[in-house]
Amino acid sequence: MGSIPKLLVDGLMLFLIFLLTLPGVNAQPFITGGSDGWLAQEGSEAPTAAPEKTPDGGSAAAFRCVFSDTAPRVYWDRNFTANLATAGKISFYIKAVGDTSAISGTTLYFRTKSGWYNASLGTPPRHWKLVTLDKSQFSLEDTPEGWSDIEGVRLAFWKAGKGSVTVYMGAVSASTVSVGVIREGKEGEEWAKQMGQALNEAGIESATVEESDLQADRLKNLKFVILPYNPALSEETVALLQQYTLDGGHLLACYQIPDKLITLLGLKARGWTKAEYPGQFSSMRKMMLPTGKGVQGYPVKMRQTSWNILNVIPDGNHARVLANWYDAAGKDTGLAAVILGDKGAYISHVLMGEDPSNRARLLLSLIGHYMPDLWSTAVTRALENAAHPLERWETSSKMEQEIKTAAQQRSKPAALKALESAHRAREKAQKLITAGRGSEALDEADNARNALELAWQIVQPTKQKEFRAVWVHSPYGVEGMTWDQAIRHIKECGFNAVVVNMLWGGEADYNSKVLPINPRVAKEGDQITICLAACRKYDIQLHVWKVDWNLGNAADDFVAKMRAENRLQRRFNGQDQRWLCPSNPDNREMEFRSMLEVANNYAVDGIHFDYIRYPDQDSCYCDGCRERFEKKTGQKVTAWPGDVGQKGTRFKEYQQFRRDNISALVQQVSEEMHKRKPDMKVSAAVFSNWPNCREDVGQDWGMWIKKGWLDFACPMDYTESDEGFSNMVRIQLKEAAGKAPIYPGIGASAPGLSSTQVIEQVRLAREAGAPGFILFQYDARTAADHLPALSRGVSALPVK
Repeated sequence: MGSIPKLLVDGLMLFLIFLLTLPGVNAQPFITGGSDGWLAQEGSEAPTAAPEKTPDGGSAAAFRCVFSDTAPRVYWDRNFTANLATAGKISFYIKAVGDTSAISGTTLYFRTKSGWYNASLGTPPRHWKLVTLDKSQFSLEDTPEGWSDIEGVRLAFWKAGKGSVTVYMGAVSASTVSVGVIREGKEGEEWAKQMGQALNEAGIESATVEESDLQADRLKNLKFVILPYNPALSEETVALLQQYTLDGGHLLACYQIPDKLITLLGLKARGWTKAEYPGQFSSMRKMMLPTGKGVQGYPVKMRQTSWNILNVIPDGNHARVLANWYDAAGKDTGLAAVILGDKGAYISHVLMGEDPSNRARLLLSLIGHYMPDLWSTAVTRALENAAHPLERWETSSKMEQEIKTAAQQRSKPAALKALESAHRAREKAQKLITAGRGSEALDEADNARNALELAWQIVQPTKQKEFRAVWVHSPYGVEGMTWDQAIRHIKECGFNAVVVNMLWGGEADYNSKVLPINPRVAKEGDQITICLAACRKYDIQLHVWKVDWNLGNAADDFVAKMRAENRLQRRFNGQDQRWLCPSNPDNREMEFRSMLEVANNYAVDGIHFDYIRYPDQDSCYCDGCRERFEKKTGQKVTAWPGDVGQKGTRFKEYQQFRRDNISALVQQVSEEMHKRKPDMKVSAAVFSNWPNCREDVGQDWGMWIKKGWLDFACPMDYTESDEGFSNMVRIQLKEAAGKAPIYPGIGASAPGLSSTQVIEQVRLAREAGAPGFILFQYDARTAADHLPALSRGVSALPVK
């Protein structure tokens, strides 16, 4: 028998170290494996025992998912009681057997008496995968009492198409942790989720704790508590946190917190401060502090474009400023971004995801200042992630062999050099962590991952003919960049099109005669004109993106006018929404005229529908819809809206009525624009879950393609599941049947993929046969990280 390669030995040792130090290994099952206790719901088949064990040797249940024409999901419930108030990661093994393209997604629910917590998991993979979920990933449905009063679980698989597939699922466990993130109801949901993701990236396992679950005995189990955005904590909660710090605990608070906690942290608030000019708060930069006053491993700079802050200064408890806000030009604003004291740390705005690597380092350095043991765990996790940046690489040796083969075939010696750098960095990191030099070890772990990803980026093939685009959500571009700078950068990175959001249902960012004009236009100019000039200069296509029906950006007085004219959508319960009703002829005419205005007045390459749908299945049930539905069908509705609701006798008729309302605008705009300007492209951002979106939101985009109304479609395939992404693209291409191009939308910033995963999804889209792709969205992170990474291989010039 030959000697074992050094790389394999290193990998095995690293894996053992990882298992020994990973906080989650103290996980305890609270739902046992096997099929006992699971109850099939609404025609789903009874589960059975899976014919194989999970990788840890446990039992699993087998759920056979049979999707019919009507049922949107199959699901199973199981009753039990559990207190998960301070539990950390929730984990279980899952695997699909058969055609996974039948499943569009998976949802795991936990039930309380008056509401649910739910998390979306994507499409189950074809091999065993250990799913780990932070509680911050669970959304609130209705008003759940708290994680301390769980009464049951629900597992649901959603239909992508007709067919059947079996999913195996093992026992469900929860780990104990030392770091807690306080979530303040639905208002704090997004920021708790962002914080949970950031902590995970930092290698810090945490528990999301509902404010309603807070009790003194539960806080005692936590060494560190984080307030990601908690402006309205109750007096009881504030008192608990004050006592918690007196007992030796520490806090990290972001942005707005109660005055008593500001004082507790040794701070003095000088008031809320709005950015006086674009890019004023563009980065947090480390201050020079005397020896012993700083913290280990704090990043020199973290990008974050904030629009306002809370202006605070140190005022006791040995508080000192660690970082100041700097503007886009690199000027120190003199305003504190991060402050450290005896009781904890403070960040003067919410923490966002623009610079994930440095955000993770910032959190680790702050929390590690109070909990030094975190460093070794974080380095071990970083090394494990560095060895396996992609799910399909089961071992580092397989991944490295793939890179070596591609480098040799495509004559990419730089990729081989990057691989060597990754090896050296991993070895250095292991030596440094053994020596107790956590911050330096993490630097080398990051270097190892960056070098490995660089090698993979370099060997990616490009294509000579391909549509490569970015959505740009802000009509004013990226903070700190002019349109000329942004478009030039897009060109240099090998992209050939931008889709820019220039108008909404009740607002325009150009000189419109149809819609109210954003006041910024008077100061900053007609944004279509400015952007178009840059696009023509650099030979980039400009497609103007229109948000239809949605009045989210509209001024309150305009919304009030629409309400007075009975032009707003109404939910089933009678509540108005800030959306225009699509069946209202005045609304449809305004939408049509605004889009035609762009086509007539600007030499753009295309017009792009977005929100060309209803917000959900719960809309619209206004009086105008009733009148127009009755007129169209020639039959009165006896009980409105019950008869046309989901349980009504005329539900299917009403669903077609909704689809017709949306389709009518697409047809009208397409036919008129193609008549006036045959070369101008009509396109749409559409839901990924075809054909379910026909019923969910009234969006029949497959029919629009068949009718020739769309020149291309961009399904919003935003998912962290590569298997789910691949399945969605194949279903979409099959539906289009070559009658119009499908350019899959990849979620670079939503859900926030790494550059490596963005590249992997581009590869999968090409493999499926897509003739191009579009990224959501071109923001500061995408500009700084994703596009340069793609330009090394995937989008390398030239492109035609």
